[in-house]
Amino acid sequence: MVALTTLISLFRVGFSDVKSGYENFYLLPLSFGLVYIFCYSRLIFNKKTSPYLYAIIIIFFLRYVAYPFLVVVSGFYDNGGRNINPIPSPIYEKAIILMCYELFIYSIAIYYFERSFQKRRTMGLNLLLINSYYSNRIYHLFFFIGTLMLILNKSWTTIIFNPLQLISDDDLGSEYGTSNTMALALGNLFYVLKNVFFVAGTLFVTKLRYIKKTISAFTFWSGILVLVAFVTAFSFGLNRMKIVIMTIVSLYYVYLTLKPYMEFRLSHIAIGLSLLILPLITLNLVTNARNYYSTSNSWTASKAGAIQVYLGGAHNVATCIDMNETNPDEVSLKNLAFDFVRPTLGINYLVRNSDLKYSNQLFNKHIYGNDHMAQIIPIIGQGYIYFGFILSPLIGLLFIGLAYYLLNQLYNKNNSPYFTFFLLLVIFRLALLPGQNSMNFMNYISFNLIIIVLLELINNFDKQRRIQ
Repeated sequence: MVALTTLISLFRVGFSDVKSGYENFYLLPLSFGLVYIFCYSRLIFNKKTSPYLYAIIIIFFLRYVAYPFLVVVSGFYDNGGRNINPIPSPIYEKAIILMCYELFIYSIAIYYFERSFQKRRTMGLNLLLINSYYSNRIYHLFFFIGTLMLILNKSWTTIIFNPLQLISDDDLGSEYGTSNTMALALGNLFYVLKNVFFVAGTLFVTKLRYIKKTISAFTFWSGILVLVAFVTAFSFGLNRMKIVIMTIVSLYYVYLTLKPYMEFRLSHIAIGLSLLILPLITLNLVTNARNYYSTSNSWTASKAGAIQVYLGGAHNVATCIDMNETNPDEVSLKNLAFDFVRPTLGINYLVRNSDLKYSNQLFNKHIYGNDHMAQIIPIIGQGYIYFGFILSPLIGLLFIGLAYYLLNQLYNKNNSPYFTFFLLLVIFRLALLPGQNSMNFMNYISFNLIIIVLLELINNFDKQRRIQ
């Protein structure tokens, strides 16, 4: 199926009249076909294959196969003409070559890390076996105290009992920080608490169904549906990607929990797909709340535009190259350090008064000519403006290495099932590599792991103390 769709995209793009600068557009599906045959096909047919590999292959497929096909079919080449200054054709040619180079370098790194991961991985996950009140009582105590703190806080009482207020035009802490420290702290607390509740609830109903066998299948799946809808619907602000990631991870976590106790059939897959309904309704509400619109009524154009924005299409990569060639002295290594430090919760306090700009801010200014922030600088573009063509994959390679480090931690038998869920959130977010950047990643990682890592350390200390 992958080979067939790649060939269809290759021939459709390769034998079509394309816009000037896109003459080599066919290289994108061709590059994916080559790395899939010589790299990924050797890794995916293995019981020890990582979830990160499956996820990033899907992302690469959308970016290198589906995206050029949709662009050629719809004619949606220039992101709806949002750039105030047109990008020259040679820049697009260079962007396409850079994207191919990026894919080859990332794939070599992924092949090396995945092979190493598959050799080391010796165990699966049985989340019920590592869950008990006494082995994870620090999490239960945290949930009780944290919930009490939120209820006693007057400004948050209304939010707890009116979840629709969480979907507003005021993103909690925005994307990279907030001036309201208390709001950010309470928001982070609520985020952790609702995820802990989801994990505890999933383990509880699974235990009742498959260990104690005291509830029916209907009651079990109804409970899972409510839990998935709950953890997905309670999302801060209007970032659609957070909703998508939470949906995928919550469903995957349910799968991991059930895997040791049931054999998955088509009926179970159908149930899993049905669980997507409420999250998709939430996603639609968010989309309407943002007044999102496409510059075209064409379905293919809107999908091409979505991939272009969220997965780093050729136009956004070309914008980075054009930005660098037009204003080569606009960024420095200070901006690169700022890209990592300012989005990271905790240490961002040290640079809160800095006048430096993110590369993403400069990227959007190059597009719109003002402070409007609507586009995401792709990670290869971020690397290009700091390190040039040859070393442009460096930042992406850093986060690929981080993803595999976290994967090795995921299968640590000493992990709590709560820590496992938060690791999965970060790992799946890191799989969105091409369309993200260090700012997105550092903010998401710190937002998810600061509290949970501290809790895991205290919980492990508590377990070791009682064993001794």
